[in-house]
Amino acid sequence: MTAEECALAVSAFFSGLAAGFLGGLCTIIRPLQAAMDGRKFRNFMEAFLRFAAHSWGRAFNYACSLGMFIGPIVALVYLWDDPGSNSFVLTAIGLGIVILGILVVSNVWKTPHYNVILAWDPDAMPADWQAGRRTYLRSTGSNSRPVGRPSWAAATRLTLGHVCRSLLPTASRARRHPPRMARDGGSPGRRRPCRRRWPGPNSTGC
Repeated sequence: MTAEECALAVSAFFSGLAAGFLGGLCTIIRPLQAAMDGRKFRNFMEAFLRFAAHSWGRAFNYACSLGMFIGPIVALVYLWDDPGSNSFVLTAIGLGIVILGILVVSNVWKTPHYNVILAWDPDAMPADWQAGRRTYLRSTGSNSRPVGRPSWAAATRLTLGHVCRSLLPTASRARRHPPRMARDGGSPGRRRPCRRRWPGPNSTGC
């Protein structure tokens, strides 16, 4: 196994762990939180963050984040001599999604908003607590208007488009774009050198 294959394997492993955890959050935990009243939501978030920010929860979070960030960078370094390959393009797209969807969203929106939620008094919830909960759910993509939805859609279309082009049979592309034939009936794709001739009554031009 080559170095780039090892780096891609590590990236895929940690991406799979994170994707499974995120899938459980978005399909089970987030709908459960959306159905809670103010007091239950505030207490649930306190208990959830206490385990997520310490011990094994913290180790899991950092391992997945670093694995999905460092692994693709190492793979791109080894694949730098072939920037048009599927491995390079798809790895670069994945790294962009990790930077935008995990590192930026987590540090700009989610983590600061955790402090806002924990500052609420469960016995005297603020009047705008539901708006605060919607902001939290929106930052995880568990809302009808998730943060960065156009970016996610663009990244998905770009990825699928590149995959489809790479899987398109060569013969099919050749049929749609046949090579040009030389004027003198020679080999396809090459044109016979043309000598410029002075215009005259019998001249055919180039």
